[in-house]
Amino acid sequence: AAGEQLTTADVCGEIVKPHTLERKCSYVHALPAEGIAPATFYASHAWKYFFADVVSALEQAVGDDDGIWFCMLINNQHETVSMTYEFLEGEFRRNVESVGRVVLVFAPWNGPVTLTRAWCLFEIFVCVQRGIELEVIMPAAQMANFARALVDDFDSIAAALSRIALDEAEATKPEDKANILRAVEASVGVGELDKQVLHELRAWLARVGGDALATDPDNWGLTMALGRLLQDQGKLVEALPLMMRALQGCEEQLGASHPDTLGSVNNLAS
Repeated sequence: AAGEQLTTADVCGEIVKPHTLERKCSYVHALPAEGIAPATFYASHAWKYFFADVVSALEQAVGDDDGIWFCMLINNQHETVSMTYEFLEGEFRRNVESVGRVVLVFAPWNGPVTLTRAWCLFEIFVCVQRGIELEVIMPAAQMANFARALVDDFDSIAAALSRIALDEAEATKPEDKANILRAVEASVGVGELDKQVLHELRAWLARVGGDALATDPDNWGLTMALGRLLQDQGKLVEALPLMMRALQGCEEQLGASHPDTLGSVNNLAS
């Protein structure tokens, strides 16, 4: 309907497939050669996202000279229904590895849809396995809320990241999820995949938390939360100075008996 936002799936059905119907080809193959560039990013996204949000997120990371591997545009959408799991698994793995850099669309920040999609978790897993760079990106509309949460409610972001469970994730084809589960179980195990994906995302959160702290160094709540996150990752050498700073700051600003100060003491003790 007029005025309604289109999801990525809508764009595929209403634009990509009609545009390529006559040639029965991928959208990329319907473009002139000068409109195609080698991929420097692999986009991991969810088809239920509004397409405008996906584009907004990609604009945060992609420069004028970058090319994007985007499945809707590169895979032949007239053939995807008949593509087997084995083909897709090989295709996704091969392209993640050959592009060598993955951007994960992360929205909403407090409950990212991509972390509930089996193929997205598989793509993150390939990054972890192969040491491939993973960058988390968000639509511009999400960035302001995320930035506020980094400073004011860091724990809620960490909690959102902890809700990763491949066995509860979704896939458009139930058989794809079953096959992904079998493949992962035969490799490192589903529980280990969850741990590795969580570790990778917590490492990202520690980086952006550190950046936020650099702009607000006297935010003792953020300082302590970042210290606890690093402590949970086993990075005690990095965590202890932050937690000590937070305790000292709380004592100076709030007093030794303030609940926040006592909470900082308890965090150090644990």
